[in-house]
Amino acid sequence: MTGKLIVLEGLSAAGKHTQAKLLLESLQKSGKKASLYSFPDYDSEIGQLIAQYLSGKWGPKEDLVQTAVILYALDRYQNAPKIRNALQDNDVVILDRYSPANYAFQGALVPEGKEKQALWAWIDAVEKNLPQADAVIFLDVPRNLTQQNYAGRNAKNPLSSKGQEQDIHEADTAFENRVHQNYLELAKSRKWAVVDCVQNGKLLLAEKIHGRIQDVLAEKNIG
Repeated sequence: MTGKLIVLEGLSAAGKHTQAKLLLESLQKSGKKASLYSFPDYDSEIGQLIAQYLSGKWGPKEDLVQTAVILYALDRYQNAPKIRNALQDNDVVILDRYSPANYAFQGALVPEGKEKQALWAWIDAVEKNLPQADAVIFLDVPRNLTQQNYAGRNAKNPLSSKGQEQDIHEADTAFENRVHQNYLELAKSRKWAVVDCVQNGKLLLAEKIHGRIQDVLAEKNIG
């Protein structure tokens, strides 16, 4: 058996993990074998290096574009055997973030045009030997709404200081706006699915968003 690989993407605090868990539960209730993994894997040595990068210990992110690309890719390569095994054992494997994030986030740190396109071509080469997604779903939640979700949440980065909910990506509004635009551009050119999570300026209920994700997967004959 070779399972289908589904990737959920979105800005920080866009509700990816909530949707990933809802999808996992839905698939399992329907009788499917499914598993869920999240990236970065902060429990690994590579993940600890990523935590240092995101906490700002290495300096400005603008000076570390290539370093970040390699770190995030290594995190996935380190977990690739686990993902491949899961694909053999399950009908569906769900990933909360994966390779698409490298394009969207690191692409937001370089100028538009040839430099960004060259970076994306390099990321293609770096990540090409990883298990490839059967479906990438971008949860379209703009920065002005994700910002509301930071307050009071538990920071994912284990190196975050007490009371510090945002890492160096999340704390930069202009950067995250560029990330959002990158996701939309990439979704159009690479045929990723976009799920609109907002109606009348407000975030939809999680169950409503989950329903839209299910509609996407049904169109792709997944799940």
